[in-house]
Amino acid sequence: MYSNSNRNPAWYKDIKWLTGLLLVPTLALATLFFSLSQLTNETPAKNTLESVLQLTLLPEGLEADTGLVPVQQGFAYVPGEPLRLLPGVDVYVDATELQAFTVADAKGRIAGVIADRVIADGAADALSLVPEGVLRNQLDEAFESTVPLLMTSLLEASMLPSGLDDGSRLANWQLQAQQNPGELVQPVVGVFIFASPNELSQLSDRAIGELVVRRLAQVVQDEGLAAAQDLITNSNLQSRLTTTVDRDVRATLHEFLQTLLVAQEATIEDRLTKARDVVAQLDQPEETVGLLSISNAEELAGLSPQEANRVVLRDLAAVVYTEGGFAASQLVTDAEQSQRLQRVLPTLNTFTRARHARFVQLTWLAGIIALLLLVVLLFVSTGLNRLLHTGVVIAVSALLGSSVFWPLQQNVANWNVAIPTVNLSSEGALGYLLDLLTYVSIRLPAALFDVLARNHLIVLLSGVSLIVLYILIQLFRLVRPRRRY
Repeated sequence: MYSNSNRNPAWYKDIKWLTGLLLVPTLALATLFFSLSQLTNETPAKNTLESVLQLTLLPEGLEADTGLVPVQQGFAYVPGEPLRLLPGVDVYVDATELQAFTVADAKGRIAGVIADRVIADGAADALSLVPEGVLRNQLDEAFESTVPLLMTSLLEASMLPSGLDDGSRLANWQLQAQQNPGELVQPVVGVFIFASPNELSQLSDRAIGELVVRRLAQVVQDEGLAAAQDLITNSNLQSRLTTTVDRDVRATLHEFLQTLLVAQEATIEDRLTKARDVVAQLDQPEETVGLLSISNAEELAGLSPQEANRVVLRDLAAVVYTEGGFAASQLVTDAEQSQRLQRVLPTLNTFTRARHARFVQLTWLAGIIALLLLVVLLFVSTGLNRLLHTGVVIAVSALLGSSVFWPLQQNVANWNVAIPTVNLSSEGALGYLLDLLTYVSIRLPAALFDVLARNHLIVLLSGVSLIVLYILIQLFRLVRPRRRY
């Protein structure tokens, strides 16, 4: 039988110590690289990049009145397909009309389509053509105030002289109120508009006629002309309603909407010009041709500055992730903001696709080396010492990272660092750079520190668990009764 010294030569101890010393930093690096590979995965990396870009370009926040971040906006158009005349508005010009189509034609078409929708099915259907943006806000306001007044005045001029201004078409609504107490009554014969008797009792004959016309105008706006026609059985009144709405209201609404579109003329002209330029590039493949770089003008036009800046930051984050921070800095047209981006390139370039691939490679490399070293450590250790040595090495490897990242994760939200000055001349380039890097680093999303702290704590607890298990087994050996032979 071999002695213990034969089974464990003296040089085993040297190998064990050397292996342990190599395994600790290797496991520490593997844990760190694994955490960084998680943080640089596409979705969390882009979220982090948006935060860094906002802090660098808009340190006062998105809600501050700082205007749109100036970037090279793109434009996309597929030759041969209809062109949307205005971003965010579902009205188009056919490719066959494009060359001769003018801004006035575009305004007329947009106004005409919206007006037709209002008369056919009501304002809600018309507003579905303009789901968001500045024009939508203008239309919402117009349909709350201006449009009802226009419709009512035109219908009153047409319908009141037909017996609604002198009471000659009034029904005996007082008798209706007596016969059906508490119910609404029909004040005009042949018009199924109902009102409260208490309300009608305070009105003159003409005022009652105006009330009925005003309610009809509201029905036209809410549900369209056909819905209002269904409420009138008198042929004369129905004819006046139909003619007025179909001719006068349509024309007035069309003219009013064109007035609202005056502010959009430059955008419309720019789109028509760029679309013609795309068509002129017939030697290029028939695919979407980008005339500029990012943040398609289709997305930005009609948005508020805050909404537009969110889109810009999202697109810049995508550029950084795929092409690096320098590429994004070249897309910002303001020289000072571009310089500020270049000063945080180390932070930006940490969260790129290329860096993610590198972190994954390093994780595998460190992990394989750590596994080989762990096998050697287990081989040169004996019995329960394998458990103890493995636990100590794992715990020590995570101890440094845990002691750094756990306090950061707990306290970073409470740190207060002032926004760095935008004026470089006040502190100089170096001072501004240090302030900006400090500010950006501290204001990084808390999720970054959560991941780093969590992963290191998991590794630390794994090592401690092995040590505790070793201690429990040893205690069990001490207290268990010995067998008697």
